[in-house]
Amino acid sequence: MNADGTYRWLFAGFYGEAGDFDNQRMHIDDNRTGKFAGLGLSVGGHIPITDRLGVELGLRAGYSRRTIDYYTPENEHYYFDYDKKRNKFGITGINISIVYRFIK
Repeated sequence: MNADGTYRWLFAGFYGEAGDFDNQRMHIDDNRTGKFAGLGLSVGGHIPITDRLGVELGLRAGYSRRTIDYYTPENEHYYFDYDKKRNKFGITGINISIVYRFIK
């Protein structure tokens, strides 16, 4: 932020993420659960529209690791099908956000 309270246009930083997921899709054979972790760099820009409203565009790139178990639900039970491990370097996220600043 500038000394006069306005935002600078560009930002850069580091990010880290970790967690679990469980994607259940009824009547589709693409149900999966697993864990993920990643770290990398984040860059982007804030484009002011008014003194309080703006748009933020961002890009994240780095390392991402996922362990995925695929399963099939049948008769209220879940049957394991197979597993995969994915490791990649590259773009890990893109964001477009509308930002509203409550406090000046």
